[in-house]
Amino acid sequence: MGQAKVKETQGWGLTETFVDTPFRSDMSYAEVLRMAMKNEEASYNLYTSAAQGASEPGLKKILLTLAQEESHHKEKLEKMYDKDVLQDF
Repeated sequence: MGQAKVKETQGWGLTETFVDTPFRSDMSYAEVLRMAMKNEEASYNLYTSAAQGASEPGLKKILLTLAQEESHHKEKLEKMYDKDVLQDF
């Protein structure tokens, strides 16, 4: 089995500029998107960290696949944020 790697997504770099947004019942759409982006980023970091410590190649591949999915989710959310929030300025 070849070495498993996470294929880097382009990303927009928006998420890295945000601070964590705690959930509130009265959150705006922009706040919900920021919270979701930070959650995807945290999940990506969790899976890639776990993959680094995994010694079994099958498990490492699964963890990196999950990390890749989180990266795609974050990128989609960043596009939504750009289109729906930033374009309104």
